[in-house]
Amino acid sequence: MEGPAAQTLDLGSVAGRLDAHLGRERTVRVGGLHGGALGFLLAHLGRQAPLLIVTADPKSVDALRLDLDTHLEVPSLPFPLWPRTERGGAPDAEVLQGRATVLRRLRETGLGRGVPPVVVGTLASLVQRVPGRDVLEAATLDLAAGVERALPVLLEHLAAAGYARVGAVETP
Repeated sequence: MEGPAAQTLDLGSVAGRLDAHLGRERTVRVGGLHGGALGFLLAHLGRQAPLLIVTADPKSVDALRLDLDTHLEVPSLPFPLWPRTERGGAPDAEVLQGRATVLRRLRETGLGRGVPPVVVGTLASLVQRVPGRDVLEAATLDLAAGVERALPVLLEHLAAAGYARVGAVETP
């Protein structure tokens, strides 16, 4: 078999050439990738610095994350869409947790801790506002096994976060 379809390509050498172009702060257009090759190249870039990948829709977020996660040490993070409701209510816990996880990982990377995250989201999810760094700092209380916290400190933090203290909690 002859022609372009018969050629094999060493993805490692392509990734090295891509690094050379990006190192000069130039735009690089990569095309003709099949299968998991896009995930491989993006994972290569994501090892060096935080990486934000914008996709067309939620299905493509999921598909690309499957390819990416094959090549990453730490799984990529989805940045979910904050659903619009008529009443303006809070999203479900999974959406809130997903968005908060991305912001926390970006904060840790900025402080020099942890592996730089690879974040994948749709344009619609990325243009939605997020809390500012100071708001997140104030709302964050790090807890760890074996570390004791004074009860008044915990109660004050939970009250500031919108929780109400009640005498007893009953099952529904």
